[in-house]
Amino acid sequence: DLHSFPTRRSSDLEIYSDQPTSEDKYGRDTSALLLVQKIFSTFNASQADKGSFVININEAYGFGKTSFLQILSKHLQAQQQPYLFIDYRPWLCENEQAIVKEFFTLLSTNLNDTSLNDEINQYTYLLLDESSRLAPWWAKIPLTLFTKSIKPRSLKETHDRIKTSLQHIDRPIIVTIDDVDRLQEKELTAVLKLS
Repeated sequence: DLHSFPTRRSSDLEIYSDQPTSEDKYGRDTSALLLVQKIFSTFNASQADKGSFVININEAYGFGKTSFLQILSKHLQAQQQPYLFIDYRPWLCENEQAIVKEFFTLLSTNLNDTSLNDEINQYTYLLLDESSRLAPWWAKIPLTLFTKSIKPRSLKETHDRIKTSLQHIDRPIIVTIDDVDRLQEKELTAVLKLS
């Protein structure tokens, strides 16, 4: 009997939407601001030896990691000191080679430095060439088009040249990587190697 079911309001039937937000609904604004301040103070304190570091923001699915990154981004935009920000989303890539290429494409685009971009292109080529040895022949065609006019150099030498150049940049480079739980094992390994 249909009349025996309790009457429900239309709002009870809505589908829950898990949309990230930059609104601070859970009191995380202070933590995000503190993290931004620590990033800049670490960069400013280590002028002689500018290294890199990784910050892991870990929580179960649905607990607001992406929202926290949006709040963090809001605090970054309010900073007076210049910085480079890269919002890297490896889960959009279809394989490990695309993950590598996407990261270095984003880095080159944001750096906007022609000589350093050449070094990054060389490094990307060497990484993709190394990983493509086991790839099928058709996957290597774009790689050969990508490598015109690149001078031969070892992977280590190219890596060291890029590292030295990046240490001379007068602003921190902040890269966020979100939704790594969407990646398969080999893709996650490729991302971790980039970190």
